[in-house]
Amino acid sequence: MKKNNLLVITNGFPEIKSERYHCQFVYEQTKLVQNLFDEITVISPQPYFPSFLNKFPRMAGYSKLSGFHDYKVGNMRIYYPTYFTLPITLFREHNNILMAKVIKKIIQQKNIQYDVVHAHFLYPTGEAVLSALPAQIPKVLYLHGGDVYSWATNQKNTERARNIWRAFDSLRIPSKYLASELLRLDPKLDENKIQIIAPSIDKKIFYPKLKRNKEKIVLMVANLVEGKGHLDGLKAFVKLREHGQGVKLKIIGTGPLYNFIKQQIRKMKLEAEVEMVGPVAHTELGKWYRRASVLLFPSYAESFGIVQSEAMACGLPVVAYANEGSREVLFDHPEYLVKIGDIEQLSEKLLQVLYSPYAQPDQIHRKTAKT
Repeated sequence: MKKNNLLVITNGFPEIKSERYHCQFVYEQTKLVQNLFDEITVISPQPYFPSFLNKFPRMAGYSKLSGFHDYKVGNMRIYYPTYFTLPITLFREHNNILMAKVIKKIIQQKNIQYDVVHAHFLYPTGEAVLSALPAQIPKVLYLHGGDVYSWATNQKNTERARNIWRAFDSLRIPSKYLASELLRLDPKLDENKIQIIAPSIDKKIFYPKLKRNKEKIVLMVANLVEGKGHLDGLKAFVKLREHGQGVKLKIIGTGPLYNFIKQQIRKMKLEAEVEMVGPVAHTELGKWYRRASVLLFPSYAESFGIVQSEAMACGLPVVAYANEGSREVLFDHPEYLVKIGDIEQLSEKLLQVLYSPYAQPDQIHRKTAKT
């Protein structure tokens, strides 16, 4: 009997054995279809950055992104081929070519057989897949939002983006807003190709603790990359500290800006109040949400706020920038949304949540449970 095999290609995929949880949502999406295929192969090309980048504060940590290890779980085998690049514009504009080469190479080396391709992220993965794989193979592209908001909306990339998503047989996206954004950018796009699949929440991990802790903890959960607003969060925390005593800030996540953010914490003299927790296993995140007082999420662009949804499922209030994804997730809680870039209002909302009774965890959870 002929096997039915799936090939997943993605910028990032968590390395479970060493607890590197980059792009956990891609893993969760793949698990949902694991029983539908005989074999699933995941190829997650990783950029190899030279170690001398650690000399530069904003680039320190990029070289640490390399060094993932292949592994197998059930009928799913994961490969992390590497390609040399630099985190500068000249290389970023050609990462699709570099990625396509390593995709072709590992498919040949491992003799990977596949019937369907599921690609994650518009660029560089989407474009790399189109040039690396045969045109006749059915292909699905999952757009996560940031790849559209930060890349496709750039005027110099828009036509290129249209050519990429039009070439795929099906497009999957996490939110209604992203669907409207795609059709705005590409009025000729066939609407029937778009399927909305919101990220799922594991209720065995994310459930509420209905009694609020006495300890005041502000929690930030995000990859330490540009656009997630960590510096805005630190500035808001400085202002918050002027009004409230004994508040702590915990930052969960890892990424190329780790050393830069740590440097900013020292510069702002926040070492006693701010803790860089580092990466946390997805299965452990619920405990952190239940321990915290509020989630601070000052991201500049999101398609669907999976972090906000998980926090709210644990009964945790969320203060977030009013980006597209946050507005969709917090539609029942507009009082928690802040104009992007407004540090003063961000701090005021945190103060309000921490020291007023209106944001009760049981109320948050009851409303979240409807979604």
